[in-house]
Amino acid sequence: MSTGPYRVAVVCLGNICRSPIADVVVNALLGEAGLSDRVEVTSCGTGTWHIGEPMDQRAAAVLTRSGYDASRHRARHFGADWHDHDLILVMDHANLDDVLA
Repeated sequence: MSTGPYRVAVVCLGNICRSPIADVVVNALLGEAGLSDRVEVTSCGTGTWHIGEPMDQRAAAVLTRSGYDASRHRARHFGADWHDHDLILVMDHANLDDVLA
């Protein structure tokens, strides 16, 4: 049995819109529920072209208008090492195919 936090990965294509929005919102909700020390949520993308880039300006604006901090996000790539997460949530069927491959 793991002694660390339950690890959740949220995956989309470029990791600049959908998955980082989910990452930020779910982490904020976990914090409000007092569960930040028990659940760790991170995001990544199956594509490589945005690695290291900040969140898309439109996605960041949606989060900011809703009171969330979008400034810390930097896009990351899904690789074999991400399969060590307890739960992997994909945004669509294409992302699922990429994760399973």
